[in-house]
This record gives sequence, structure tokens and C-alpha cells, in this order.
Amino acid sequence: MSAVDPRIDAYIAKAEPFARPILEYIRTVMHAACPQAVETIKWGFPHFTYKDKLLVISEDRGFAFFINPDGTLGGLAPYPPSGLFLEHLNPVTGRTDTGACLITKGCTLTQGGYKNHFNSQVLQLPTGGLWLGNNFYTNAQLDSIIQNNAIRGNGLLSLAHQLITAELNIYYGAQVTPAVALAIVQAQALIGNLTIPPVGSDSLPTSDTSSIQSILDTFNNGNSAGGPGHC
Repeated sequence: MSAVDPRIDAYIAKAEPFARPILEYIRTVMHAACPQAVETIKWGFPHFTYKDKLLVISEDRGFAFFINPDGTLGGLAPYPPSGLFLEHLNPVTGRTDTGACLITKGCTLTQGGYKNHFNSQVLQLPTGGLWLGNNFYTNAQLDSIIQNNAIRGNGLLSLAHQLITAELNIYYGAQVTPAVALAIVQAQALIGNLTIPPVGSDSLPTSDTSSIQSILDTFNNGNSAGGPGHC
């Protein structure tokens, strides 16, 4: 992942609770899509740059926009399809120059993969952790959740397993699909202020979590339509 700016960590931490997981998600997907991008703050807003300004996000104004080469706002940032350039998705100014950043599909791992074979990618996650709902979990806490066996009837833990795995996959380069992106936002909203075992002791009924969990599980197993395959 490209260099992160601690000022953007602070920006997200000060954002409204509903906005934090969305901002973190945009940040994660942006770095997965364009590893060359560099974070910065311009005019008080987080920006991602690659050779010139590329993307700007604003919590209080509720937008994520591409930036035209002349500095004006371009199109709203969509969930990009694989094999296109981020700049090519800008309906205002299409680009074909070498400043474009190619998106690839990448591949996915399951919870078991991160738990048993690639555990260092959890413990050494450069962001230091992830937002799950309205709470930030450190790398060590994420690992404790991943390592924790499912508790029968606790949909919160099962959902967290798949959400963490999906977030890790995206961070390490797996291209998200619109359906999976929506499931992530829904999962984050459902978790909200709850604290996930074993860090906390909260729970959710499986009837509330099973449909979202299934979408994320399918993605993590490399079986999402239009998504990346398993590593």
C-alpha cells in the first residue's frame, strides 16, 4: 500500500460515526485500486494523488470526486470495474496517458487463510487496524477476532469474521464489486456501537446477519460474480 498520511487518520477519527466506516472503505479501495497513490490534505480535505490530483473525499459534504487535470471537480467516484483506468471513469476528462493507474482484480483469501497461513498480514497491517462499525480495532484485536472460533448463535462474530476478511482482501488488492461494497457498508452499519468478541461481549441474532455474511463469504472464497478469484 502507498504511504498513508496521519492527518487523514485524524480526519476520519473526527468524522461523524456513520461516516467513519464509509471514509475508511473509500480509503481502502483507493489504495487497493491504485497502489501508487499518495495521501495528502489539501484545503482541509483528504486527497489521493498520483502524478496529479486524483480523488478528493469530504465527510461533511458527503462526496468522493475524481479531480480533473486542470484541478476542477470531475465525476463522482463510482465502484470501478476491473481493467479500466481510474481516470478513464471520469466522465468529464478521459485520459489515456501514462499518468493513469490500472486497476486489477487481485485475488482473495478466506478467514482460514488469514488465521492459519497468512497471519502476518493481519498482525502487520500497515494501517494499524480497521474500523468495524463505530469502533477502531488494532491489529492485535483483529487477530484475536479472526482466531476466535464462531460462537453458536452469535451472528455478530460470524459477520465480523467475514467483514474483516473482506477488508483485508481489499486492502491487499482484491477488486470489490458493487454488491460486495454495499454489503460492507451494511455490515458496518449493523455492527454500529457493538463490540465484537473477544474484545467485547456483544452479539447479534444470525437472522440479522446471515444474508450480508453470505455475500462477504462468497467474495472471500473468490466466487462473487465479476469479482476476483481465490488466491
